Amino acid sequence: MKNENANAGKRTVLFYPAVNRIIIHEEPEFTSGSSNTIGWSPIYLKAAYTVQCSDDSTFAKVLQEKTTSDTSAVFESLQDNVLYFYRVKAVDQFDREVGWSRVTSSRQDMSDPIIRSFVLGNAKLVNGKNWIYGSSDINIQVKAADQKSGKVAGILIYENAILQDTLTFLPEHQIETSFSYRLKSAAHTAIEVCLKALDAAGNVSGSSCKTIYWERLNEKIVAFPNPFNPYSGKLAVIRVKDPEVKEVRIYDYFGNLVRTLHKEASKYDFLWDGRNGKGKVVANGGYLCVIQGSKAFYKIAVLK
Repeated sequence: MKNENANAGKRTVLFYPAVNRIIIHEEPEFTSGSSNTIGWSPIYLKAAYTVQCSDDSTFAKVLQEKTTSDTSAVFESLQDNVLYFYRVKAVDQFDREVGWSRVTSSRQDMSDPIIRSFVLGNAKLVNGKNWIYGSSDINIQVKAADQKSGKVAGILIYENAILQDTLTFLPEHQIETSFSYRLKSAAHTAIEVCLKALDAAGNVSGSSCKTIYWERLNEKIVAFPNPFNPYSGKLAVIRVKDPEVKEVRIYDYFGNLVRTLHKEASKYDFLWDGRNGKGKVVANGGYLCVIQGSKAFYKIAVLK
């Protein structure tokens, strides 16, 4: 170890052979919220550390200064979109000074990113509903941006409120991208897919959501949800491929007619409330939805 003595009455500045100054931890480009925790590697002697925060890389003006025996310090009440600089030095147990570390910096980011658009590239819009057929792969096209100086770093993908996947990329102030996502839910049910943007500071946007109806095959008739609960407050949707079909009949498994449903031509959906022709809720069990004048049918289960 080499000692360099300054003028009389001043503290000795130490330079260790291995490391001649404290190693301050690298800061991320952005830090979320109004506080930031700065850390560094300890020197091998007991020491008191002085940490400074400034909005000037030369530290001509020190905004906050902390003294601690720990190897981290928290700076609070920081301002949004301001680039802050940090450095640390130490005084060891013999009152000898270890010089300033290199300077590290991070910009405070208190603003959430925004999803600007969310499009299902391979969905067919039918009666205001997004339908896909065959494969469960959907093409997602998304535009997102961060506010002020922030950068978007990823897209979170939720399916029926459960986080299923995260798409990450090099942070940019705004992004426009498309990607393939495979649905995890069963076919013939309403599937809600939601996107959230994630910025480089870890802030998350609000949700942008689409409801998707997936048919495993391009069938002539399909019903959802399946099984169907008449007391759920929702109607069963019986969708036909041919909009000119005006009548669908529902039979029980014994071949008894339960209900006849009608709709206007040019529409695709019949709605069933789970009741028979007398207005009574049907029993639990399996039912057949049959297109009048066709052999096409679909099985739907009622489960209360």
